[in-house]
Amino acid sequence: MKLENPFKLQNWKFKKFLLIILGIQLSLLGLFALNNLGVNTPIIRPLIGFIYLSFVPGYLLLRILKLHNLSSIESFLYALGLSLFMDMLVGFLMNMFYPILGITNKPISEIPIVLTMAGVVFLLCIIAYFRNKKYNSPDYINLKDILNPQVLFLSLIPFMAIFGTYLVNYYHTNILLMIMIVVITLVALVIGFTNWIDKKYYPYAIWAIAIALVWHIMLITPYVNNHDGEMVGAKSTIENGFWNYNIYGNYNSVLSSNVFTSIVYFILGINLTWVYKLIFPLWISIFPVVIYAIVNKYLDCKMAFLCSFITILSSGFWYGVFPTTTKQFMAEFFISLIIVAMYGKINSLKKMIITLMFGMGVIWSHYGTSYLFMVGLLFTAIFLKVYKLIDNKPNNHNNSKEFLSFVLIYLLLILSWYMYVSGSSLFGSIVSIGTSIFGSIWTSFLSPDASRGAYMIAKQTSGLRTISKYLNLGIAFFMVLGMFKTFWDYKKSKFDPIYLGLSLYFLGILVASVAIPHFAVMNPSRLYMLSIITLTPFCVAGSMYFFKNISKIFRMYS
Repeated sequence: MKLENPFKLQNWKFKKFLLIILGIQLSLLGLFALNNLGVNTPIIRPLIGFIYLSFVPGYLLLRILKLHNLSSIESFLYALGLSLFMDMLVGFLMNMFYPILGITNKPISEIPIVLTMAGVVFLLCIIAYFRNKKYNSPDYINLKDILNPQVLFLSLIPFMAIFGTYLVNYYHTNILLMIMIVVITLVALVIGFTNWIDKKYYPYAIWAIAIALVWHIMLITPYVNNHDGEMVGAKSTIENGFWNYNIYGNYNSVLSSNVFTSIVYFILGINLTWVYKLIFPLWISIFPVVIYAIVNKYLDCKMAFLCSFITILSSGFWYGVFPTTTKQFMAEFFISLIIVAMYGKINSLKKMIITLMFGMGVIWSHYGTSYLFMVGLLFTAIFLKVYKLIDNKPNNHNNSKEFLSFVLIYLLLILSWYMYVSGSSLFGSIVSIGTSIFGSIWTSFLSPDASRGAYMIAKQTSGLRTISKYLNLGIAFFMVLGMFKTFWDYKKSKFDPIYLGLSLYFLGILVASVAIPHFAVMNPSRLYMLSIITLTPFCVAGSMYFFKNISKIFRMYS
């Protein structure tokens, strides 16, 4: 039995497409009405609300932009990214204009948000109808692929995390979580060294492992481990019904924490604690899938899976950075989507539109990441000019003009946003950081007393922390080795110049976090998670090169 592919919803016949979209919308409005009449819907509304915010605006935008020639994974990722962008955009416009127009002085509250989102979706449906009502070319998936034993087995892993954390919280035993870790290890080994699991299920395996590892930490205890004032900002907006963008301070400039999280809270109708413990992990778990999509454009499926698995293994992914600093996750997610879109098979205008939407998502999500990405774009633009002098193959520079146009517009957008929001506090922070760096670089180079990265390497640790430290150092070593090998033999490189330029920049960020005093204002673990977007393929390449040559040496002397 075949079913129309839900991941390519924008390709369905418009009548069916509209029934799905409006069905979700009417369901949400009905649940909202029931809740206001005193009828509780503790599971259904959060589920419908999550689907609504995560995919409905995005698939409508894909239909409006006539983006049909996409793979299932690209359609899914673009729809998610565009939806998150639209959620933030709608929240921002409501916050800015509703008080001015006299509609309400508390725009970020339940009734205005629910009704406005419904109105926006309805408007997008009308635009989609006039733009693309005649398109009808759905793909199909076989029901047997969904009910396949491999898929059902992989689906058990997230449930092991849910029931395992329940056992920890109420019966104080972690036996099921230990079994889950063993199962995850076996799945990774099976995919890495055999063909028992079909490659078309690799993205699903990555997601199942990722969500299980995030949940197995986040669902323990009823409390939220949250950094950088994220929950404080969201609570303030929810209580006041308004985001005061004039308050001085970098934390206040983040739209993702102050407005987006508030929208999630009101649409899903759940406690803010569960927004962070249950909902954000669902989005975080998609990040390794984006890494898979990026790497799979250059390397085969197994190598792409390995790169994604390296991402998942990083403690910053499942514990130390993304779950506790969701604004950085949001920014990195949009950056990774920009890289996917740059090499998508879509025309230049549409590519520019969606990359700029994702770029605005980066700016709205996190001040530090957005500025580091801006510097990375400028570095890559210079790198392209240098690389073109060395390698004059026209095919290697097809995207250069599009990339330079994106860099210029992104630069204008980020400067405009941070100039008028939160009293331009970020500019003051940049000047302060620069002054600290230049004032101590000659006296404290590589000093653990002045460099957070050097301190983390030098400090004494024990147990699992020591293992984690040396694992990360090993990964970093192979990244450097892989990068060196790639540039040494650049004519055989599978990577295009833009990807190489961004990768070289992020590697430089890692080195600077250790070598340059006061550079790592963001925790080095957070800089490591930022660099991992592009550097995992070089880790794989470096490790393969290392062990290949080690084996040759052993054979030579054996």
